[in-house]
This record gives sequence, structure tokens and C-alpha cells, in this order.
Amino acid sequence: MKCTFCGAELNDDIMFCTECGRAVEATPAEPAEAIVKSDKNPGKVPGIISLVLGIVSFVFPMSIVTFVSAIVAVILGNIASKKSLEAGYKNTTAKIGMILGIVEIVLEVLASLLLIAIVVLYILAFVILAGV
Repeated sequence: MKCTFCGAELNDDIMFCTECGRAVEATPAEPAEAIVKSDKNPGKVPGIISLVLGIVSFVFPMSIVTFVSAIVAVILGNIASKKSLEAGYKNTTAKIGMILGIVEIVLEVLASLLLIAIVVLYILAFVILAGV
């Protein structure tokens, strides 16, 4: 801290300048930068697209379209959420799109594992019953 009268370097905890003897005026701390909302939410459109893709991913069960749309919904939702947050906005549509995409990916993986298990059990049953 510096004396506002003579410019001498001072410790932060003193009340009088050691050079000129005048009372040290406390300078207010600089306010932290506040998040300023911009006029437009840059993550709005990608958030809406993420939500639509998240919903579309539930329409076509067990297809490549479902899996790809779910992955794109998660990626776009993440991007949109970050862009909105940087601009000072919340983006609920992006978060819902991400959640729908994640749920659909999990369901696709579980359904695929179940299908693999059924095929393996079918083959085992055939081998046992055929006596091979």
C-alpha cells in the first residue's frame, strides 16, 4: 500500500504514514468481476438441438440412429451448457438433452448386453440339447 499524500510504501496494517505522519486513508478493495449477462444466450440453439436429439433417441429403439443421436445430444448439451454459463445464463434445455442422451446410451448398452446374453444362452442350450 502507498501513502496517498507522499507516495511512501507502507505496510497494510498501519494507520499513519511513517514518512509524512498523515493518517492513511483506507482504499477500498477492487470489486471482483461480476458475471455480466450478454444480450443473447450463445448456448440456446445448441441446447434446443440437444433436447430434440435426446427425444429423437427414444423414438427408434436399438438402431444406429438412436445411438448416434444420443451421443450428439450429450456432446451438444455439454457445449451449449458451457457457452450459456460463460454468458451468465442457465440452460435447462441443454441439461435435459444431455440427460436424455446419457439415459438412452445406458439403455442401448444394457439392451445390447442383454441381447448378447440371450444369444449365448441360446447357443449353450442348443449345444447341450444336441449332445455335441
